Amino acid sequence: MEGLLAVVLVLALIALALNASYEDKKSREMVVYHKELNKKIKIMNAKKKVKDVDASEEFINQLVEIIEENKYGLLEERRKLVKKDSYGKEDISRWVGNPTLSPSGIGISFSINDFSEFKKGIPYFWFSVILPAIGGTDDPYKNRGIFFDKWKNYCVVNPEIEDVVQGKTRKVTEEDWYVAVASLVEEKCRELLNNSTSTKSNRSMSGIEFEEHCKSILEEAGWEVEDTPTSGDQGVDLIASIEDVRVCIQCKCFAKTVGNKAVQEVAAGMIYWKGTHAVVVAKNGFTKSANNLAESTNVILTSDKELADLEDLVL
Repeated sequence: MEGLLAVVLVLALIALALNASYEDKKSREMVVYHKELNKKIKIMNAKKKVKDVDASEEFINQLVEIIEENKYGLLEERRKLVKKDSYGKEDISRWVGNPTLSPSGIGISFSINDFSEFKKGIPYFWFSVILPAIGGTDDPYKNRGIFFDKWKNYCVVNPEIEDVVQGKTRKVTEEDWYVAVASLVEEKCRELLNNSTSTKSNRSMSGIEFEEHCKSILEEAGWEVEDTPTSGDQGVDLIASIEDVRVCIQCKCFAKTVGNKAVQEVAAGMIYWKGTHAVVVAKNGFTKSANNLAESTNVILTSDKELADLEDLVL
């Protein structure tokens, strides 16, 4: 009997040893498994992160390309909608607008075909140009969804945003999509505006280019500017208006000084176009005779470099 118990005990000990060995092996295998699993998860997360970063860069680069392709149209629209007060301060409210910022709120509006907040300025550009380019469909609602999916990923990858409109960097939110778009658009427009005067002033321009150059300067300064007909302009190229002031302007992009003829023409043209003031803009100055005639006929002589201060010259 004792021998049998001894055998049973030995067998039990062997079973325990085998079980312990099995459990130990199983534990080691589980450790290896979890290590491998964690390694795979890290690799997958790293790949996803790289993929997210690539998608984020692709999204923002696409926005930049769309804006670049439409920069001159955007600048023209900005000039129409942005006005300056008497102290040179810009009112950009009509240009920037005040669209709904909540992606879900926009989704509700789009689902009932309400696009009333996107009729002009940067909001219209986003709705009519950016959304179709990003979404790739004719359905604004679907395009909206694709745009905001890409924007959400961008927010994860880029937790801060450079707010050009407010002039500061801050934490990004999903509702900052419009700040990002408006900042990119405004940055491009300001770049064009800053470069326009220096670039055009430092190269040879045709007469028509010089007129457009002068027109741009005046509009940026807050004037309402209209072109006269190519034929029958009566010596007036542009008419700039602010309230009751109506300035008739002749633009001369001559390589040499401008003489009496331009002064005589614009003085007569002012009467024809019912202007209040007559101005000749010349790139390279005026002859002494032209200055004398201008003084006697109350014609203002100036250059494109001084044209931004036209209001000070005529008032």
